[in-house]
Amino acid sequence: MSTNPPLTDRELAKLIQSQNQGDRISLPVEDGFSQALFEYRNAVQDASHSEHASLNRIWDAIEAQTRLPEEKVPPIFSFKKVWLAAAILLIAALSGVFIYLMSDNPVQFASSENIKTIQLADGSTVTLRPNSMLTLVHESSKNVIYSLVGEAFFEVQTSENRSFTVQTSDGEVRVLGTTFNVSTWSGETRVFLLDGSVEVQANDYQQRLLLAPGQSTAFTSTKLASPANMSSDEVIHWMDQTLRFRARELSSILQELNHHFNINATTAPEFARQTLTGTIILSDLEQTLLDLGLVLGGRFVRVSQHSYYFEHAE
Repeated sequence: MSTNPPLTDRELAKLIQSQNQGDRISLPVEDGFSQALFEYRNAVQDASHSEHASLNRIWDAIEAQTRLPEEKVPPIFSFKKVWLAAAILLIAALSGVFIYLMSDNPVQFASSENIKTIQLADGSTVTLRPNSMLTLVHESSKNVIYSLVGEAFFEVQTSENRSFTVQTSDGEVRVLGTTFNVSTWSGETRVFLLDGSVEVQANDYQQRLLLAPGQSTAFTSTKLASPANMSSDEVIHWMDQTLRFRARELSSILQELNHHFNINATTAPEFARQTLTGTIILSDLEQTLLDLGLVLGGRFVRVSQHSYYFEHAE
């Protein structure tokens, strides 16, 4: 068998370059040194491939062990939950309406034109002036509390074990059994006691007093006036649709008319301080303003739907 001459260095270099991309390299010639070199090169390459495959298997195993399971993120809104919540809200709303309809209405309103009389659960009677509101705040076996805006005349049934309280923005009036009048339309709270006894207390809780029948007081949240004697005709006149006044300033009379008719009647300052004595019928707004204007020597002119201004005759 013939033997090929050994490869030159140049030929060996070209062979390595041409076969460097393959997995293994074989020699077309019989050359001991070159054969040994290429076998070593192939062995190293095989070991490298095996090591690379082992590393890949190791990293695949690590990744499989450390990979977090995919969590399905629930949708923010679920139609089923939305419908359930809507049903609950609907049931709650209908329940509230049912309870409201089945319970006594704690709030009573007087119409803008008429006086309204209310019979309370305990037998007491409240007469509300037009444009006034009475609200039940609290009720128990020991006490009952109402809130008043406007004016009302109370006839409270006597009870030794249960107190009756009327609250205003300025304070409160506490009674056990009595007849009294409370008004808030003048910028302060006024209380007149017709019969029995009442305790009046301002909101600051530092001032309080007891009224005797025929006495009246006025108070704000921080100031309580001393009791003064007054005729019932000057206080509860509105219950028979009249306004009676004795040496009373026009500004105070207009305040009462403004509340009773839900209007805004004004006059110049020089007339507002004028004092009047007399009686005016309250059954009709236009007639009331006409009568008052004649007494003052002029007339009330309508300047808007609910506003009037007094003009003195020249």
